[in-house]
Amino acid sequence: MRAARTRQGRPSRLIRAALAIVCTTIAPCGAYAQEAYLTGGTLGVGPGLAINLGTHFGLRADIEGMGFDSSASVDGGRYEGRVKLLQGGLYGDLFPFASNGFRLSAGVLINDDSFDGHAVPNALGNYVIGNTYVPAVGPAPEATITLPRAMPYIGLGYGHRRATRGFGLAVDLGVAYGRPRVAYNVPSIYQLFATPANIALEEQRLNDKVSGYRWYPVAQITLTYRF
Repeated sequence: MRAARTRQGRPSRLIRAALAIVCTTIAPCGAYAQEAYLTGGTLGVGPGLAINLGTHFGLRADIEGMGFDSSASVDGGRYEGRVKLLQGGLYGDLFPFASNGFRLSAGVLINDDSFDGHAVPNALGNYVIGNTYVPAVGPAPEATITLPRAMPYIGLGYGHRRATRGFGLAVDLGVAYGRPRVAYNVPSIYQLFATPANIALEEQRLNDKVSGYRWYPVAQITLTYRF
Protein backbone atom coordinates (compact mmCIF):
# COMPACT_ATOMS: atom_id res chain seq x y z
CA MET A 1 0.00 0.00 0.00
CA ARG A 2 1.34 3.42 -0.89
CA ALA A 3 0.34 6.70 0.67
CA ALA A 4 -1.41 9.10 -1.68
CA ARG A 5 0.77 11.96 -2.83
CA THR A 6 -0.34 15.53 -2.24
CA ARG A 7 0.37 18.11 -4.90
CA GLN A 8 0.23 21.83 -4.41
CA GLY A 9 -1.95 24.03 -6.62
CA ARG A 10 0.87 26.29 -7.81
CA PRO A 11 2.80 26.19 -11.08
CA SER A 12 6.05 24.28 -10.85
CA ARG A 13 9.33 26.02 -11.53
CA LEU A 14 9.53 24.13 -14.82
CA ILE A 15 6.19 25.58 -15.95
CA ARG A 16 7.31 29.12 -15.14
CA ALA A 17 10.57 28.46 -16.94
CA ALA A 18 8.70 27.57 -20.14
CA LEU A 19 7.26 31.07 -20.33
CA ALA A 20 10.53 32.65 -19.25
CA ILE A 21 12.32 31.08 -22.24
CA VAL A 22 10.02 32.85 -24.69
CA CYS A 23 10.06 36.12 -22.73
CA THR A 24 13.86 36.29 -22.81
CA THR A 25 13.97 35.22 -26.45
CA ILE A 26 11.58 37.89 -27.73
CA ALA A 27 13.81 40.83 -26.80
CA PRO A 28 16.67 40.07 -29.22
CA CYS A 29 14.23 39.04 -31.95
CA GLY A 30 12.65 42.44 -32.40
CA ALA A 31 13.15 42.20 -36.15
CA TYR A 32 10.31 39.67 -36.22
CA ALA A 33 6.71 40.04 -35.16
CA GLN A 34 5.77 39.19 -31.60
CA GLU A 35 2.46 37.88 -30.34
CA ALA A 36 0.52 37.45 -27.13
CA TYR A 37 -2.47 35.14 -26.93
CA LEU A 38 -5.19 33.61 -24.79
CA THR A 39 -5.97 29.95 -25.42
CA GLY A 40 -8.69 27.59 -24.22
CA GLY A 41 -9.63 23.95 -24.73
CA THR A 42 -8.86 20.49 -23.43
CA LEU A 43 -5.71 21.74 -21.68
CA GLY A 44 -7.59 24.47 -19.84
CA VAL A 45 -7.44 28.24 -20.25
CA GLY A 46 -4.45 30.53 -20.07
CA PRO A 47 -2.06 33.04 -21.67
CA GLY A 48 0.89 32.55 -23.98
CA LEU A 49 3.58 34.24 -26.02
CA ALA A 50 4.84 33.51 -29.53
CA ILE A 51 7.60 34.67 -31.86
CA ASN A 52 8.41 34.00 -35.50
CA LEU A 53 11.98 33.03 -36.34
CA GLY A 54 11.96 33.87 -40.00
CA THR A 55 9.47 32.73 -42.62
CA HIS A 56 9.04 29.07 -41.72
CA PHE A 57 9.73 28.70 -37.98
CA GLY A 58 8.25 29.89 -34.72
CA LEU A 59 8.36 29.34 -30.97
CA ARG A 60 5.50 29.43 -28.49
CA ALA A 61 5.08 29.01 -24.76
CA ASP A 62 1.89 29.08 -22.70
CA ILE A 63 0.38 28.04 -19.40
CA GLU A 64 -3.16 26.72 -18.93
CA GLY A 65 -5.28 25.33 -16.17
CA MET A 66 -8.76 24.58 -14.91
CA GLY A 67 -10.50 22.33 -12.38
CA PHE A 68 -13.74 20.36 -12.28
CA ASP A 69 -15.44 17.63 -10.28
CA SER A 70 -15.42 14.10 -11.66
CA SER A 71 -16.19 10.49 -10.71
CA ALA A 72 -15.28 7.00 -11.88
CA SER A 73 -16.44 3.43 -11.28
CA VAL A 74 -13.90 0.64 -10.77
CA ASP A 75 -15.14 -2.98 -10.56
CA GLY A 76 -18.11 -2.23 -8.34
CA GLY A 77 -16.49 0.60 -6.40
CA ARG A 78 -16.95 4.30 -7.02
CA TYR A 79 -14.61 7.25 -6.55
CA GLU A 80 -15.49 10.92 -6.55
CA GLY A 81 -13.11 13.85 -6.50
CA ARG A 82 -11.66 16.76 -8.42
CA VAL A 83 -9.59 16.95 -11.56
CA LYS A 84 -6.94 19.67 -11.59
CA LEU A 85 -5.32 20.63 -14.89
CA LEU A 86 -2.23 22.81 -14.70
CA GLN A 87 0.51 22.72 -17.30
CA GLY A 88 2.90 24.80 -19.33
CA GLY A 89 3.68 24.09 -22.95
CA LEU A 90 6.78 24.86 -25.00
CA TYR A 91 6.40 24.35 -28.77
CA GLY A 92 8.27 24.69 -32.00
CA ASP A 93 6.23 25.46 -35.13
CA LEU A 94 7.09 24.64 -38.74
CA PHE A 95 5.20 26.60 -41.42
CA PRO A 96 5.77 24.59 -44.62
CA PHE A 97 3.86 27.00 -46.88
CA ALA A 98 4.92 30.62 -47.15
CA SER A 99 1.45 31.62 -48.34
CA ASN A 100 -0.61 30.66 -45.27
CA GLY A 101 -0.58 29.89 -41.56
CA PHE A 102 -0.83 26.09 -41.67
CA ARG A 103 1.80 24.58 -39.37
CA LEU A 104 3.17 21.41 -37.86
CA SER A 105 3.97 21.61 -34.17
CA ALA A 106 6.01 19.60 -31.70
CA GLY A 107 6.92 20.27 -28.11
CA VAL A 108 6.53 19.27 -24.51
CA LEU A 109 3.88 19.71 -21.84
CA ILE A 110 5.29 20.23 -18.35
CA ASN A 111 2.34 19.46 -16.13
CA ASP A 112 0.96 19.20 -12.65
CA ASP A 113 -2.29 17.48 -13.63
CA SER A 114 -4.00 15.26 -11.07
CA PHE A 115 -7.22 13.64 -9.92
CA ASP A 116 -7.66 13.49 -6.15
CA GLY A 117 -10.59 11.25 -5.25
CA HIS A 118 -12.12 9.28 -2.41
CA ALA A 119 -14.14 6.09 -2.34
CA VAL A 120 -17.93 6.40 -2.07
CA PRO A 121 -19.94 3.90 0.03
CA ASN A 122 -22.43 1.71 -1.82
CA ALA A 123 -26.14 1.51 -0.97
CA LEU A 124 -25.34 -0.76 2.00
CA GLY A 125 -22.80 1.65 3.45
CA ASN A 126 -19.73 -0.36 2.43
CA TYR A 127 -16.54 0.45 0.55
CA VAL A 128 -15.22 -1.94 -2.08
CA ILE A 129 -11.57 -2.89 -1.54
CA GLY A 130 -10.45 -5.60 -3.93
CA ASN A 131 -12.80 -8.56 -3.57
CA THR A 132 -14.14 -7.58 -0.19
CA TYR A 133 -16.60 -5.09 1.28
CA VAL A 134 -15.72 -3.08 4.38
CA PRO A 135 -18.06 -0.93 6.48
CA ALA A 136 -17.67 2.82 6.05
CA VAL A 137 -16.70 3.54 9.66
CA GLY A 138 -13.91 6.07 9.14
CA PRO A 139 -12.18 8.29 6.59
CA ALA A 140 -12.63 7.09 3.03
CA PRO A 141 -9.90 5.30 1.08
CA GLU A 142 -8.27 7.75 -1.33
CA ALA A 143 -6.79 7.55 -4.80
CA THR A 144 -4.56 10.10 -6.53
CA ILE A 145 -3.96 9.87 -10.27
CA THR A 146 -1.08 11.81 -11.78
CA LEU A 147 0.58 12.18 -15.17
CA PRO A 148 4.32 12.42 -15.89
CA ARG A 149 5.88 15.81 -15.29
CA ALA A 150 6.93 16.03 -18.94
CA MET A 151 4.84 14.73 -21.85
CA PRO A 152 5.87 14.96 -25.54
CA TYR A 153 3.38 16.64 -27.87
CA ILE A 154 2.84 16.53 -31.61
CA GLY A 155 0.09 18.17 -33.64
CA LEU A 156 -0.95 20.50 -36.39
CA GLY A 157 -2.70 23.81 -36.47
CA TYR A 158 -3.35 27.10 -38.16
CA GLY A 159 -2.38 30.59 -37.06
CA HIS A 160 0.33 32.35 -35.02
CA ARG A 161 1.62 33.82 -38.26
CA ARG A 162 -0.36 37.01 -38.78
CA ALA A 163 1.56 39.37 -41.06
CA THR A 164 0.15 42.61 -39.64
CA ARG A 165 -0.66 44.00 -36.23
CA GLY A 166 -4.00 43.22 -34.65
CA PHE A 167 -6.21 40.40 -33.48
CA GLY A 168 -6.40 36.96 -35.03
CA LEU A 169 -7.42 33.36 -34.35
CA ALA A 170 -5.44 30.16 -34.14
CA VAL A 171 -6.39 26.52 -33.68
CA ASP A 172 -4.45 23.46 -32.55
CA LEU A 173 -5.22 19.75 -32.81
CA GLY A 174 -2.78 17.20 -31.46
CA VAL A 175 -1.93 14.63 -28.85
CA ALA A 176 0.39 14.36 -25.86
CA TYR A 177 1.68 11.08 -24.47
CA GLY A 178 2.11 10.08 -20.84
CA ARG A 179 1.33 7.06 -18.66
CA PRO A 180 -0.97 7.83 -15.69
CA ARG A 181 0.02 6.60 -12.23
CA VAL A 182 -2.14 5.83 -9.21
CA ALA A 183 -1.28 6.21 -5.54
CA TYR A 184 -3.82 4.41 -3.30
CA ASN A 185 -4.17 5.08 0.42
CA VAL A 186 -6.30 2.99 2.80
CA PRO A 187 -6.80 4.32 6.36
CA SER A 188 -5.52 1.89 8.97
CA ILE A 189 -8.99 1.12 10.36
CA TYR A 190 -9.93 -0.71 7.14
CA GLN A 191 -6.91 -2.95 7.39
CA LEU A 192 -8.90 -4.75 10.11
CA PHE A 193 -11.37 -5.84 7.42
CA ALA A 194 -9.35 -5.99 4.18
CA THR A 195 -6.27 -8.15 3.68
CA PRO A 196 -3.08 -6.71 2.15
CA ALA A 197 -3.84 -8.82 -0.92
CA ASN A 198 -7.21 -7.12 -1.39
CA ILE A 199 -5.68 -3.69 -0.88
CA ALA A 200 -3.04 -4.47 -3.49
CA LEU A 201 -5.74 -5.79 -5.82
CA GLU A 202 -7.75 -2.58 -5.55
CA GLU A 203 -4.67 -0.51 -6.34
CA GLN A 204 -3.97 -2.73 -9.34
CA ARG A 205 -7.53 -2.31 -10.58
CA LEU A 206 -7.17 1.45 -10.34
CA ASN A 207 -3.94 1.33 -12.32
CA ASP A 208 -5.55 -0.95 -14.91
CA LYS A 209 -8.45 1.49 -15.20
CA VAL A 210 -6.26 4.47 -16.08
CA SER A 211 -3.54 2.65 -18.05
CA GLY A 212 -5.50 2.98 -21.30
CA TYR A 213 -5.50 6.77 -21.09
CA ARG A 214 -1.93 7.35 -22.23
CA TRP A 215 -2.81 9.56 -25.19
CA TYR A 216 -4.07 12.97 -24.12
CA PRO A 217 -6.10 14.70 -26.86
CA VAL A 218 -5.36 18.38 -27.36
CA ALA A 219 -7.86 20.73 -29.02
CA GLN A 220 -7.34 24.45 -28.43
CA ILE A 221 -8.77 27.62 -29.93
CA THR A 222 -6.80 30.79 -29.43
CA LEU A 223 -7.33 34.53 -29.61
CA THR A 224 -4.08 36.20 -30.68
CA TYR A 225 -2.79 39.75 -30.82
CA ARG A 226 0.19 40.61 -33.00
CA PHE A 227 2.24 43.64 -31.94
